[in-house]
Amino acid sequence: MTVQAEFELKDVLGQIQRQLQQSNNQLSETKQDIADVRVDIARLDGKIDRIETELKGEIKSVSEKVDGLDKRIDTQEFVNRAVISGLIVALLAGAFKMLFPNFLG
Repeated sequence: MTVQAEFELKDVLGQIQRQLQQSNNQLSETKQDIADVRVDIARLDGKIDRIETELKGEIKSVSEKVDGLDKRIDTQEFVNRAVISGLIVALLAGAFKMLFPNFLG
């Protein structure tokens, strides 16, 4: 069994042309979407670079503060050692004086 269909070449070419136009429109939209995504990525890269720079500055600031605290703690430790040493010497002198009241005069 054979089926014959007759179409006019003009109609077939018109359909092909419409489909090609639709494909071109979709391709143009896809290209525009890709361009938009690239722009968004560039913006995000810029924001990431800015945030990274800010964080580096903050880290440097915190590092300087920690260094300052280290110096203060070192000074405080020195003072504490001196006070404790003086207290120990005073206690030893007091104990010696109590044990030997007539030693020096």
